[in-house]
Amino acid sequence: MKGVESADETRKKYDDRNDLRCREKSEDLNSKLNLTSFSGMEPVPRNEATFEEWKLEVECVKAIYSEMVMLQAIRKALKGQAKRIMLHIGPNASVEMIEMKLEDAFGNIASRDSILSHFFLAEQKETESIVEWGLRLEEMLLQASRKTAINASEKEDMLKRKFWRGLQNEELKNATRMHFESDISYADLQKKVRAEEFEIRVQREKKEKGKEKPSYKARQSVISSSNDNSEEMMKLLIQKIEQLDKKVDTLQKENEEYKSKTTTPGNRDRDYRHFRGRGYARGRNNRGRGRGSVQSEKEQKREDTKPVDDLNQKSSPQKGAWRT
Repeated sequence: MKGVESADETRKKYDDRNDLRCREKSEDLNSKLNLTSFSGMEPVPRNEATFEEWKLEVECVKAIYSEMVMLQAIRKALKGQAKRIMLHIGPNASVEMIEMKLEDAFGNIASRDSILSHFFLAEQKETESIVEWGLRLEEMLLQASRKTAINASEKEDMLKRKFWRGLQNEELKNATRMHFESDISYADLQKKVRAEEFEIRVQREKKEKGKEKPSYKARQSVISSSNDNSEEMMKLLIQKIEQLDKKVDTLQKENEEYKSKTTTPGNRDRDYRHFRGRGYARGRNNRGRGRGSVQSEKEQKREDTKPVDDLNQKSSPQKGAWRT
């Protein structure tokens, strides 16, 4: 009997220790419960969650923590217009009541048909990764399943078909067509697509690096050829400069010779007589011929050799001219 009693006592001690440890763990968990902030603003701020994400987080921790701890954590997590709803509920509201009130204010009000139409018309965006594309499809189908019941097999088939058909990259679709047509699940197909996308990205990076960075020998050949070309260009430039210098010297000599010829007295007088202005020797008493013409040397000599009497006769008035 003493041996049996000792065994019972040890069991009791062991159970008491386990209870104590469980209480300590629960107290630690209760003291460390922090939910993600939620305000209901659009667009969603950086450090906050959407209503669907926040609601899922509450549902996951509801089975672990007590009612009082959940109420305290929810009150701390709510902000802005979402926290104003708590003023109308009152301090004695339960977790289910708070969730229902928030669902009415911030939940998805779209019908099942509209959600499914968005699901079937959706396509992967250019800036969207494979994981983000799959999560977006799962979220839309989750919202539709809350409006109406969808079988697990039907949900799996819908996700698999829409995920592959909505891919943006045609090369990726062709590479994973064999996996899509096989009997693998949606999760396995997503893994295969991610792996193939990684391989395609690696191949592209290799090609780009090969184009951008040539080999050492190629770089050396390019450098040597560029040096040779630069030397040839320098020689050509020097030759052109020398030719231009010679042309400048010849032009300067010709200009000096022309100036020396045109500055002599005989040439200056000849140029003066030749380049007299327009209208020179015009008029009735002048001896010019034509507009602006110059008399020849012979005519000038003849005029100079005429007697003075003839000139006087021409210049004096006739007899009886003054009589009226």
